[in-house]
Order: sequence, then structure tokens, then C-alpha cells
Amino acid sequence: MLQISTQTTDAAETKQTITEIAERRAALITFVDRQGLPFSWVQIAKALIEEAAFRELWNQCWGSLDFDFEWKPVPIHPYTAQSHPFFAIAFPATFRPADPTDFQPYLQALAPNEETALFSNFSGDAQLLTPKPTGDYGHIAAFCRTAEASLQHALWQRVGELCTEAIAEQKSVWCNTHGHGVPWLHVRFDSRLKYASFPPRGSISANSQAIWYQQIYQPVLGIEESDEA
Repeated sequence: MLQISTQTTDAAETKQTITEIAERRAALITFVDRQGLPFSWVQIAKALIEEAAFRELWNQCWGSLDFDFEWKPVPIHPYTAQSHPFFAIAFPATFRPADPTDFQPYLQALAPNEETALFSNFSGDAQLLTPKPTGDYGHIAAFCRTAEASLQHALWQRVGELCTEAIAEQKSVWCNTHGHGVPWLHVRFDSRLKYASFPPRGSISANSQAIWYQQIYQPVLGIEESDEA
């Protein structure tokens, strides 16, 4: 079992490692404690719900990257959500100009006090979470760099809630972004690895989770079997 922090996230820090994935320069991001031990998906989701300071750190982490990207965290799976480190790949990409037109039916239905809309995709195999259109948020990097703070907090807090629900129900979910179909930020909650830009692909299973950790996380960070708890 890989080591996980037992500390609280109030003193969390970010750790960024530049690497090459699928022949592209990408960034692997973890959130760690003062001793450098990473937090799990369970801890991350809880902090997104409860801690404004952590949401600020989280948003600043993605917004400070010097390239636009698809956001590809390790999926949530009952086998790993609590016992394995959270990490995410920022995978370089280019996007069309922001245009929320395709999501207007859901955005127009928002009450005045609502900041985000949650709805199913056309095929019904994913839920999509999108912010109201108060700026040009065609992809996650643009949102993290330019959205007003209240909207950033609202989106990430809702992400934390949805991830916590999935964990409590022992569901396998891939919380991620793609953004090449509709050029408006939408965080995807996929039941499979639908828009994977690099392996693994297909179902979210114990086997695919092993690929995330054994072929991405451990090699990039130089973690050997002997470094595991």
C-alpha cells in the first residue's frame, strides 16, 4: 500500500512534477502534507467541501500552470479512494473559443442564487457540472485563472460533494475534463474512462487503477516497491 498522509489538509502544499505522457510534456500534481506525504481522494474531496483555504490552494494550483490542459485525475474507485494517493495529470491541449450555447437550457434554468448546473450527458453515462456563464470559461485553465472567486469556490465545493457521494456509495467514477465537444468548462463524472488521452482506457476497475499507479504515478515520482508502506 502506498503511503498516505494522516495529517489534516489545513497545511497542504502542492507538488508538481513535469513529465512526458503519451509523447507530450505534462504535469503530475499531488497535494502533500509538511512531510511530503500525499493526501487521498477521500481527504481531497472532504477538504474541497469544508475548507475555503484549501479550495483557494487547489484552484491556484491549476490556474498557475503555464499551458492549457485536459484535467485527468486518477479515478475514484472503492479499492483506492481512501488508501491510495490522489494525483492528477494536466495534459496539454488546445481548445476552441468559449461558447456555452449547447448548455444554455441548463444554465438558463438556474435560480438567481445558483452558481453551477448539474445534468446528464446525451448518452446518459456521465454527469456534467458546469459554471454559470459570467466570463469566458471554455476550459478548466481559463476558469481557474479568470473566474470570480465566488464561482470558483462554488464549483469546487460541488465537485467535492459529488466525489464524496460517489465514495460513500462505493461507486467507480472518473472526475475529469475533456472539453473538445462543447467549448465550455464542464467537469465530467464518467462511469468509465471515456475520453482518456493516455492509457488506461475502458472500464474503471482494480486493474485499471493499478495501471494508473504502477505505470504513471510510481515511475514519474520514482517510487519503488520498497518505498511503499
